[in-house]
Amino acid sequence: MPISQATQATQATQATQATQATQATQATQATQATGGTGDVGSPLGLMTARDGIVGPWEGSHSPSELTAHSHDNLRMWPDWSRQMAAVADIVGRITYLEDTSNAGITVVLAAANDQHKVGTLFRPTLQDFEAQTAIVYDYADLRGDRMQEIMDQIGGTTAYFATLLPMTAGRMAKTLELLSLVQTVAALVAQRCKHSLACRRPDAFSAQIQPAIAMPGHGALPSGHATEAFAIAETLRRLIPTGVKTPSLDDMLFHQAARIAVNRTVAGLHYPADSFAGAALGFLVADILAGMAGVGNRVVVTANFDGRGIDTSDFFASRVWNNNQRQSFGNVVRFSAGSVAADESPIVNWFWQEAENEW
Repeated sequence: MPISQATQATQATQATQATQATQATQATQATQATGGTGDVGSPLGLMTARDGIVGPWEGSHSPSELTAHSHDNLRMWPDWSRQMAAVADIVGRITYLEDTSNAGITVVLAAANDQHKVGTLFRPTLQDFEAQTAIVYDYADLRGDRMQEIMDQIGGTTAYFATLLPMTAGRMAKTLELLSLVQTVAALVAQRCKHSLACRRPDAFSAQIQPAIAMPGHGALPSGHATEAFAIAETLRRLIPTGVKTPSLDDMLFHQAARIAVNRTVAGLHYPADSFAGAALGFLVADILAGMAGVGNRVVVTANFDGRGIDTSDFFASRVWNNNQRQSFGNVVRFSAGSVAADESPIVNWFWQEAENEW
């Protein structure tokens, strides 16, 4: 085929793909605008249709009044709206204390009319980051094997947990909505901690890292992907009834979370230390959300990460989850059950109950 024809064919294909992408975007927007029906009229069409059928004013009627403060109203709102209400309820009870002398941050949970320290993160030293950067360099050997996963997980990780379970939008819509809430809260908490700890990315320590994908502009530690993945894994562990689980499901959930975290190291974006911190924070976020949902005794297990002296310690699932329970790893990650019980939120409880009913 002549070059000009090949070029025209390529342009035609690109134009078709662009048109299809635009149509898909419009269809998605239409679905969101109509609450899921996907059928929306144009403003001009709706105006002329009204003019043709409305007739003279007939007076109004009074619909039944919605009950104020009733959380049954949540099912009437679009999913993004009720999720924002739940996020506001959760993050409104979390504050942060900055330890400027030790480059640390403490997560504080408001519960029982008091403020409780439920998690701490301390930044590794420059020497620790230098040692960790050498590990990141070595992980680049796995890029050929992991690249498709890395690309898939740039925008989210839920699909990689859904493969372990019958989680499809048609069958488990409320479960997926709960996981979306978990992921959003985890991302918000992680970003707040990233800001305070202000850790440089691996490519700042060596030109040999050469990230496989675009390097995010925010700080490295804690890893947002690790925080979100472990929060999702722990939420699913609590949510799914024992009778539905295969014997190794819980382990697979946390091994999947760890693999997602490690993929970010393979890509050159994160140190293993970031994954340790993210795993600890992810467990904490899951505890807070489950507690606010009224699950069990609502106890929040304190999660602490201390990167000072982490040196060449690498991250593995078994270093935070082993023998079907959370695992402390030296002074790097420590879990300790305390007496802090989260205050229940009727909004968060609604999300949990709706998801639980699908199982």
